[in-house]
Amino acid sequence: DGMESEMRRLKLELKQTMEMYSEACREALSAKQKATELNRWRIEEERRLEEARFSEEAALSIIEQERARCREAIEAAEEAKRKAEIEAHRRVNIEKALKEAAQTKKSKGACPEYGILVYEHLAKGSLEDCLFKRGNTPALCWQIRFRIAAEIATGLLFLHQTKPEPLVHRDLKPGNILLDNNYTSKIGDVGLARLVPATAENVTQYYMTSAAGTFCYIDPEYQKTGMLGVKSDVYSLGIMLLQIITARPPMGLTHVVEQAIENGAFKEVLDPDVPDWPVEEALSYAKLALQCAELRRKDRPDLGTEVLSKLNELRDFAEEKMNYLYFAGSFASLPSSAMTTKSLSIPLDFPFPSPKAHPLPTLHPKIQFPCKFPLFSLPQRIQFLRNQCPPKCQNHNDNNNPVPYTSQQEAHFTETQEAISQFLQEFGISAAESNSIALNSPKYAKMLFDSVKDLEEWTSWKSGGDGNEFATLGFKEKVAYMAKEKGDNGKVAFLESLGLSLSSSMNVARYLHGESLPNLIHKVKYMKEILFSDSDDKRLVGKYARCMMMNLSIPIDEDLQQTLSLFEKVEARRGGLDMLGSSEVTFRCLVESFPRILLLPLDLHLKPMVEFLESIGVPKEHMREIFLLFPPVIICDITGISRKVQALKKVWAFDKDFGKMLLKYPWILSTAIQKNYKEIVSFFHTEKVDKSSVDTAIRSWPHILGCSTSKLEVMVEQLAELGIRNKKLGQVISKSPQLLLRKPQEFLQVVLFLEDLGFDRETVGQVASRCPEIFAASIEKTLKKKIEFLDRIGVSKDHLPRVIKKYPELLVSDVNRTILPRMKYLKDVGLSKKDIAFMVRRFSPLLGYSIDEVLRPKYEFLVNTMKKPVEDVVGYPRYFSYSLEKKIMPRFWVLKGRNIECSLKDMLAKNDEEFAADFMGF
Repeated sequence: DGMESEMRRLKLELKQTMEMYSEACREALSAKQKATELNRWRIEEERRLEEARFSEEAALSIIEQERARCREAIEAAEEAKRKAEIEAHRRVNIEKALKEAAQTKKSKGACPEYGILVYEHLAKGSLEDCLFKRGNTPALCWQIRFRIAAEIATGLLFLHQTKPEPLVHRDLKPGNILLDNNYTSKIGDVGLARLVPATAENVTQYYMTSAAGTFCYIDPEYQKTGMLGVKSDVYSLGIMLLQIITARPPMGLTHVVEQAIENGAFKEVLDPDVPDWPVEEALSYAKLALQCAELRRKDRPDLGTEVLSKLNELRDFAEEKMNYLYFAGSFASLPSSAMTTKSLSIPLDFPFPSPKAHPLPTLHPKIQFPCKFPLFSLPQRIQFLRNQCPPKCQNHNDNNNPVPYTSQQEAHFTETQEAISQFLQEFGISAAESNSIALNSPKYAKMLFDSVKDLEEWTSWKSGGDGNEFATLGFKEKVAYMAKEKGDNGKVAFLESLGLSLSSSMNVARYLHGESLPNLIHKVKYMKEILFSDSDDKRLVGKYARCMMMNLSIPIDEDLQQTLSLFEKVEARRGGLDMLGSSEVTFRCLVESFPRILLLPLDLHLKPMVEFLESIGVPKEHMREIFLLFPPVIICDITGISRKVQALKKVWAFDKDFGKMLLKYPWILSTAIQKNYKEIVSFFHTEKVDKSSVDTAIRSWPHILGCSTSKLEVMVEQLAELGIRNKKLGQVISKSPQLLLRKPQEFLQVVLFLEDLGFDRETVGQVASRCPEIFAASIEKTLKKKIEFLDRIGVSKDHLPRVIKKYPELLVSDVNRTILPRMKYLKDVGLSKKDIAFMVRRFSPLLGYSIDEVLRPKYEFLVNTMKKPVEDVVGYPRYFSYSLEKKIMPRFWVLKGRNIECSLKDMLAKNDEEFAADFMGF
């Protein structure tokens, strides 16, 4: 009786449990239906809202486009009007230039032996003499300076407009601008000879010159590349224009004027000998000169349309303010000459050292020499001129076959290095550092050594007269004298010791005119400590630089241009960009490309910049990556960098992620990248892609920021042909952003590869939507190898379309780390290789499941709880795809409670309604 009552009670409880379960199933089905209806309604509403939003955005875009067209039309009309005015003004200027140029052709004679032209006598000497008041000449008033500047530009424009090819001067400087009695300027030394006026009337003197140019006036791009153009003269003109108003030496002059303008102290750099400068006009003049002296040729203004027109305006203003006496050319209060010379009469049949001697023209029976050369007897005169003016057939300085130093010269060279060391110690440098610099600057030492030896060979040093005091100096004293005369205060020697060439050292030294040598040494040590640590990631820096060079396709700004130039210099050296983290190679290239970094104050700029980068998440030990991959960061103002960082942080959700990203991609701080980001967002907006998807893609692959929208458009069109548009496009670029930087032909090769496997174009699009990484992979290195692997495990070519369509991730999975370990686990639990191949052919996602999270728990439940053999999963491998807690376990317990035995497929393949109807009587 007790047993029967217990059975009745259990049956009653089971019945109640089944009723409760049935009720729960009915409620679940009802809730599911309601949820489906609500979801369908929500999707429909979202679609309507999105259509309305896109319609509104399209209308706004059309309005904006119409506005842009209107603005462009107005600007085009204004530009056409401006060009017409410029052309009319240009014609007037050219006619004026031709008239003035006709007057400059008054040559008096020539000497073909030496390439010498003899011109008319210009009494006021050179512009350089007048600016620096040599010979106690009075200062030029500002009106004359403005007029001279316009005259120089007019003459230069005439040279540049020579037909059929423009004539480039190459050696434009104040010393080559000659002035007559009325201070009318004329350009001399047009690639042939340079005229030097004398005090005696109607007498002209000459000496041989080189057409290669003069240091501080040479176009930096011409000096670097050897490419010559009319803009090379514009650079020299800019330096000379600055000298005209400041009367200062050319070295570092652009930096001095820029700093004065920025600090509001422009008036202080004007020539103090002129008391009544019109500051506003002078400032406009200085800004024009600074534009002419831009380092990059393309940044310099056009001489005819921009420079000359502005200088003519300033000349007109000056003439309105000029005293009438100046118009009359009455300069009686000024001395008649700017320099003092001693006359030396030469017979007309002077014996030049050539088989075909041509006497000088009879109009010029005298040749004059500067006063620093003493009077000679006739034989000495002849020998002196032969030494100074050798014919072209004689080559006394054959650099290709240098004469080896004698033992005495080697001793003198050692003394030269000792003299350099002593000279450097005068600036407060320690003896050890001075010795190190002297030993590591051999070309600088050779330059001083050769200069001293050349001076010792001058007859004037041994024959009396001016300069005789040099003969009494010791060799070291002469070297020290020459070092002081260079005017760089030891900076050239120090820069050469850093690895720079002598020419680069001299070029960089002009930027450091106001920098003391001890401060410069301290600054270099600090920068080397920051830039070149002992970390092992030197090759990574080169790898990141190479990726940057490969992926940039936008119009770049000056910062990116200089950075790429630095990379190209390093790449051209032994070891290539892998040596970017090496101090021996990189630092000299860095200083050559960015000499301004040595002008930055240590405590007021460099250290605060390091602290700022640390504050945004950049570790100090990795600061070097940012400075080496994008050196303009060092130069930029902290406020400007902070503003760019804040703009980009909107893309990167967290500050820590942004700091880590900067280590690899610091170049995204450039202005060109920031501008391109806005263009990328606008482009994808027109493609109806959410900004969140674009930002996700950029976070995953920042190289997209360096990609032009025209290149992105090509890849977007390729994806559209596969049916990937709008939201699908956003999902694809979020998953595989590197696909946007893929070459179109490589993308098409992957499409054709899949079609060869048996896919149609629609299925290829479905595969691309699910696993876009396939289209960014290499066919040879990745896709073909995966196909070969599948063939080895028993997946034939006929089954490939089904297997890949079900689980395309197989083609980009890591075989050794994921697929093989999972296959090994299935073998360990009792399945054969044939069983596994059969399962993969039927359900390929099987190889994508984790062992610990999916395969092992479900296998153990199958064998230990359900008491089924492992072979059951061979017939139904989809078993591993269902949720253990939500589907497998509940259904198993229901069936067990009803004592129902069925296959895995019958238990799991049915939906909830079918399962309830078949096994629960609903």
